[in-house]
Amino acid sequence: MVTILSKEVLSEVLGVEAKIIKIYNDEFWIELGEEDEKMYNMYQLAHLCKVWAYRVNEYSIESGCDNCSGWAYIRDRNSCSDDQAIERVIADTEVEAIFKATMWIYNKEKNNGC
Repeated sequence: MVTILSKEVLSEVLGVEAKIIKIYNDEFWIELGEEDEKMYNMYQLAHLCKVWAYRVNEYSIESGCDNCSGWAYIRDRNSCSDDQAIERVIADTEVEAIFKATMWIYNKEKNNGC
């Protein structure tokens, strides 16, 4: 997987400061404190990214895969049409598309001063 979440984005998604991220196969080991470490598989993190986008930033991330590539639509959570998508992200996998969409939302909100 090419796209991984930065520590800053991961901290926002998890709601706690992520200090060290270790990746083994499809598992992310995240150090949350001096002696606290938690493992998330990539599908759990992708789901948490969608929840974060919806609850905190009022975006909806719809994702899927077609012809061996992943995609994600980013839209205002009150819209339901593909025509109303704010951004469309393409990646090698669905999970990677969700991570890219999450980073897009994080950067947009950070640049808007929210």
